[in-house]
Amino acid sequence: MRDQELFQPQDYLTPKWYLFKNSKLGKVYNTIPWSQLSECLPKENRGPGAPRWFSAQGMFGLMFLKSYLNLSDEKLIERFNTDWSLQLFLQ
Repeated sequence: MRDQELFQPQDYLTPKWYLFKNSKLGKVYNTIPWSQLSECLPKENRGPGAPRWFSAQGMFGLMFLKSYLNLSDEKLIERFNTDWSLQLFLQ
């Protein structure tokens, strides 16, 4: 019966995720080797200070989006706060 499911369990099953995955930015997202990039950064240590806001994948995503969209740091954060497709890209 599981073979006849319309969506796979790993899918987020939200309309926004579906729209994102079929957008130009979503197609770019699918081509990036996130796990291999994440291995390049040191593991998160629980030392003093504030915790990270983004995972290793999110940090690489920020660098990519800044260049891809040709935005300053300030404009990228402004757009991240209002654009759900960028938020999904940095998950």
